[in-house]
Amino acid sequence: MKNLKYSFIKSIHIWANRHRKSFRLVKDSIFSTSRVFFMSFGLIFFIIGSPGVALAATLPTGANVVHGEVDLQTSKPDTLRIIQNSQSAIVNWQSFDIGHGALVDIVQPNIDAAMLSRVVGHNLSEIHGSLNANGHLYLINPSGILFGSNARIEVNALIASSLDLADSAFLSGNISFDGDSEAKIMNLGSIKADEFAALIGGDVVNSGSILSDGGAVGLLAAGTTFQVGQTSGGTISLDISGLLNGSATQDGLIDVTSTNGEGGQVLVNGNIDVTATSRSSTLANGAPIGDGGVVIYFSENSASWKPDAIISAEGGNVGGNGGFVELSGLLDLQLSGSHISTAAPNGETGIFLIDPVDITISSSSTSNLSLNGSTYDSSSTTTILNVDDLVTALASNNITVTTVNNSYDAPNGGDLTVATSITSSSGNDLTLIASDQLTSSYGANISLTGNLNLTAGPGGIQTIGNIDIGSNTLTSNSGGSAIYVGDVTAGNLSLTTTETGSIIQSTKFKGGELNLVTNNGNVEVTAMSGDLSIGSLSLGTGTATIEASSGTINDAASDTSIDFVAGSATLKGTSIGNSQPLEFGTVAALDLTASSGSISANSVAVSGTSLTASAGSGTISFENSTGALEVASLNAGGTTSLTSSGALTQTGPITNNGQSITLASGLSNDITLSNSSNDFGTVSINTANNVILRDVSGLILNGITASQVAGSLTLQTAGGMALALPAITLGSGDNLAVTANGAISDSGSLIIPGTTTISAVGMNVTFDDASNNFGTIGVTGSNVSVLDSDGIDLGVSTVSGTFGITSGGAITDSGTLAITGDATFTNTSGSNDAITLDDASNAFAGTVTFATDSGSAVT
Repeated sequence: MKNLKYSFIKSIHIWANRHRKSFRLVKDSIFSTSRVFFMSFGLIFFIIGSPGVALAATLPTGANVVHGEVDLQTSKPDTLRIIQNSQSAIVNWQSFDIGHGALVDIVQPNIDAAMLSRVVGHNLSEIHGSLNANGHLYLINPSGILFGSNARIEVNALIASSLDLADSAFLSGNISFDGDSEAKIMNLGSIKADEFAALIGGDVVNSGSILSDGGAVGLLAAGTTFQVGQTSGGTISLDISGLLNGSATQDGLIDVTSTNGEGGQVLVNGNIDVTATSRSSTLANGAPIGDGGVVIYFSENSASWKPDAIISAEGGNVGGNGGFVELSGLLDLQLSGSHISTAAPNGETGIFLIDPVDITISSSSTSNLSLNGSTYDSSSTTTILNVDDLVTALASNNITVTTVNNSYDAPNGGDLTVATSITSSSGNDLTLIASDQLTSSYGANISLTGNLNLTAGPGGIQTIGNIDIGSNTLTSNSGGSAIYVGDVTAGNLSLTTTETGSIIQSTKFKGGELNLVTNNGNVEVTAMSGDLSIGSLSLGTGTATIEASSGTINDAASDTSIDFVAGSATLKGTSIGNSQPLEFGTVAALDLTASSGSISANSVAVSGTSLTASAGSGTISFENSTGALEVASLNAGGTTSLTSSGALTQTGPITNNGQSITLASGLSNDITLSNSSNDFGTVSINTANNVILRDVSGLILNGITASQVAGSLTLQTAGGMALALPAITLGSGDNLAVTANGAISDSGSLIIPGTTTISAVGMNVTFDDASNNFGTIGVTGSNVSVLDSDGIDLGVSTVSGTFGITSGGAITDSGTLAITGDATFTNTSGSNDAITLDDASNAFAGTVTFATDSGSAVT
């Protein structure tokens, strides 16, 4: 590309030298020959009504200084020296021509000084010699201006215009043009401007060269505002809004490449059309260390870059990013065979923007406009962008294709259609923006090695073809009601819709990070292969169904930010949050399924009563650090962990295949897991206030202290399995209640200052740890044996077998004792502590034996 570019620039210079010779021959020819020459360049307008155009006057004539201090000096017949002694000056001329070999030298106080030279005569201005100005020169001629092939213009800044500029506007710095002239401006020669050069006319043509090192160049044949530079007084903007309706043609060289920094700016603007011809070159490259500049070709009708046209806004070869290039023909666009580059050998590639009203990317060529007189007619307002041209441009640019919904009669309202497959291995990004609807046809696949960005307006996004961008990012934003994307392979998938009730659906997504946003709308995404990482999902009250059929679902980042907010969500994968837990916000209902792995989720603020999870053979871990956690049902093949900063409750069963479960709710919040179908393994309680646990079979409980359970503990088991209580220590006044249909025993010390209530109907109860210390204990069972290291109070007890109480202190009763078998009460304190069993309703059917010290009283 670079060799082609440089060789083409060289050919431009060769062409220019040949062209100068041709133009000299024309000057000596008859009028008809001149007419033929100018017609060949589309310049008959310079001839008609302009006798003597081929024999221009040698120097400007008829000067009238309207403002400022200006001195005119003519030292030779072909030289005019204009001395400007004021910061601004206005000179009206009867004519402003410079013949071949003549020189006009304008000497100004500094580079910011400005001179307005206005032609008030009726002939166009012809510049065939040299024109110099070390400041700003405004050359105004309503009849038009021609810079001939021998013209050499060297200025700090140049504005050549067929529109007028009022004296007051010029002097105030408000560069707002006026008038209704449609005369033309053409450059065949060489213009060099340190800061900027702007050619403004009804039609503007550059067939010569315009150079401005890092500056700005404008070919302006349409109403616009163009910021061209800075002065000590501020920004210089040219305002020609609403005044022109012509064509701008770039047929030569425009070069705003910088030798020291960022590339400059080029604006080619024509209401009817803008064209870059096959021999044109438009360069806005950066310095060796510098970003590329800006090149914009814009027309509200037709824009065309012909084959072999060169447009370049490259970053420097040592450092710097690529620049920005835009081709906008709102109703018609052609760029077949053009060479466009925003490449950056040692930086980020720049952007190439294509911007019509409606556009179809297909294998067909352009276009849909025909010119009838001065009016463009279109059988359809859809521009066709040839896919080969697009792929060629992608080789050296990040491409943006966008439609503009404007005042034109566009029945499709800014649609963008991908009608054929797009394949590029350049690594550059493709952005498709539709102001209404973005669609792709069946079989129109997109395969890139860069990122893909899709944006649509009210019509939404619907892509039927497959999208494969490897490990890169697919971003879709819709202002409409829906995004439907087909099979997608991407490293990251980010989908956003903004209309209320919007829908996002992806039939097959192959792995990567997922970011989804709807305005209370629904989401369906299925990853057929690979893993999914949740970046963020914000669906308002919408529902989400996300499935990774053969992969995991994890948090995309190692952070604690909320990843998921939705009305309800269903997630399915081989595992969920295994390597990095998902962070959930408020979700009304949450259903998580891991077919073979684990489930891990944090900040699970389920606002409804439906938190369900199934982990196959894996573990489940839920945590909510902001409030309560309520579980509808959990089924874990491995261990389970439930942590809440509020109450921990359930509405459905929890099973974990006999594996361990860890519970925590904070010392001020209760844990209530009392579903009759719970099937825990070993239970550990980290922190809680009051705890209620119910198990369908046996219950294995790890030791508990008052620092773990601040309140009372209630245990319930079924299934006839024995229950061995671990070491349990509760705080003052806190109670223990145990119900089982199997035998109950202790495997550690039970220190319960409050009331202990044990129910094991028909089963034995044995508490024989020497460190046991009960406040009050009531027991229902068959054969009961209780050992207490201190005094003990007996609550209501119903025993169908033997009843044995051994105490290291006094024994009392505060409830009725109904003992069918023999009863033995033993006091081992050695302190003559009494045994007092004085409830009037006590009933002993068997033998009652008291074993005490000799001094202990028995009542």
